[in-house]
Amino acid sequence: MPTTYGVTNWYMQLLSPLSNSEKLSIINGLSASLLESAKPKKQKNATKQMLAQYYGAWAGTESADDIMRVIKENSASREPLNF
Repeated sequence: MPTTYGVTNWYMQLLSPLSNSEKLSIINGLSASLLESAKPKKQKNATKQMLAQYYGAWAGTESADDIMRVIKENSASREPLNF
C-alpha cells in the first residue's frame, strides 16, 4: 500500500506536464468540491430526494395494465421462455 507521500508524489508527476491554467482549473474544481461537501445537508425529505436523483419516474398517464398490454403486443415471441 503506497504511503500518502507516495500517492502525492505520483499525482505531482502526473500533473506536472499540465499548463498553469489547467492546474488552476483542477484546483478550482477540487476547492469547489470541498466547499460543497462542507455545506450542511438538508435531511428533510432525504429519501424522496435520493429516489428522485437515482430512480426515474413514469410521467405518462397510462395505467400499469395498459403498459403491460403494449409490451405484450410488441414482444417478438408469444411463447414463454423456459430457463
